Amino acid sequence: MSQHDQNKSRHNINILEDINFGEGIDLAVGLAATALTTDQLVKLAHTKKHTSQHLVKGGVGVALATAAFAMMAREYRGKREKQHEKERRRLSLVERPIPWSIEDAS
Repeated sequence: MSQHDQNKSRHNINILEDINFGEGIDLAVGLAATALTTDQLVKLAHTKKHTSQHLVKGGVGVALATAAFAMMAREYRGKREKQHEKERRRLSLVERPIPWSIEDAS
């Protein structure tokens, strides 16, 4: 495995470690909806009966998966933005100039 692949793999693991409960629910719903959609498309490919039912169920699965993954991404971005803001505030406190200098004291 190349260094790039190892770094990429490590990054994916870190993303999964950062998932909170709400994001976990969104992920589970998205994966279940994706499985439902796949199942309905496979059934549609193998049978000529009930094609409209399979299409409707597959469409609902796509809509549900899209919404769940969008919610997960929004929650994850919000969490990351809060972390970055906290880090920016911490760094801005460290980089503030001292309000007085030695020349001012004399």
